[in-house]
Amino acid sequence: MQNPFMNQWSDMNKKAIASMQKWADISNGMMKQLVEQQMDVVNSYVESGSKQARVLSEAKRVQDVVLAQGRFAQELNQKMLHNARVSFEMMVDSKKQYGNWLEDNMKDAQEINPWLKAVQVSA
Repeated sequence: MQNPFMNQWSDMNKKAIASMQKWADISNGMMKQLVEQQMDVVNSYVESGSKQARVLSEAKRVQDVVLAQGRFAQELNQKMLHNARVSFEMMVDSKKQYGNWLEDNMKDAQEINPWLKAVQVSA
């Protein structure tokens, strides 16, 4: 009598640990991608700043400075839009991963607790 209960308890704990490990893996992957993305943004600012300083130091006329500033603004704007798109795509992907994680956990919970199946069907 006690053995099936202990087996069920043990299975439930194993699934809970596996679930938390998957959550941690998703979170770590997302954070790694975000840090890499932030490093790309910082590199864009540094490259733009050094390029701007070099070009502006070589400028001989006010018109050259104004044209260079316009080009720098346009280039930086394009880079930032690209970075924003990539960040948005990462967030959408993370949302999908967390959604799949939640669905998997609900399936596991339904296997353990038949009352959850009844609630799921009626909802």
